[in-house]
Amino acid sequence: MQPTPFQHLFHFTSSIPLPLSLSLSLSLSLSTTDHHPSLHRTTHTTPMAETPIRFGILGCADIARKLSRAITLAPNAALHAVGSRSLDKAAKFAAVNGFPPSARIYGSYDAVLDDPDVDAVYVPLPTSLRVTWAVLAAEKKKHVLLEKPVAFNVSEFDRIAEACESNGVQLMDATMWMHHPRTVKMNEFLSDSKLFGQLKSICMSKCSVLLNFSLIILFD
Repeated sequence: MQPTPFQHLFHFTSSIPLPLSLSLSLSLSLSTTDHHPSLHRTTHTTPMAETPIRFGILGCADIARKLSRAITLAPNAALHAVGSRSLDKAAKFAAVNGFPPSARIYGSYDAVLDDPDVDAVYVPLPTSLRVTWAVLAAEKKKHVLLEKPVAFNVSEFDRIAEACESNGVQLMDATMWMHHPRTVKMNEFLSDSKLFGQLKSICMSKCSVLLNFSLIILFD
């Protein structure tokens, strides 16, 4: 499989707080799975692309603010375009989220997909809209980064995956944890019997912080 812009993607930098922003330092390598070839995520590190990946963003969701910052920080990615159903909203989003003066502002999602200079699109639209716009993006030969969850069900995901495969573009979901340098270091430590011993079992809890209410909720 020939390298493409999503062949190396999506790595939080250790200098940025884990839940807050992502840095696309191009360290993802996609390998083969039984169900969908070339769509499996791994943590193999590959050389950074020489030419920055030009990203277009569909919509102005809050989560897109964080990813915009990450793209700006990444040395091998660039904010190229943003589209919204409202041109004014797209312009305001670009202005407050560090888009360069050269960034293109569009009053529709279609216009982002029609931009020949967009290499990849980030889709933070509501889950109900993701299958439609992911498929359209693939058909326009754009690599696709989908906010999680990528779809409502397996059938919808299959449509997205098949569209990406048939059009020769790569698909990723925005699950950052497995690509974070901390995760790699944790795996190295836990796998070293001389440093850690032999791992017998794992007990895991999920912690979510609701900042608006200053609450911490644990899910066992």
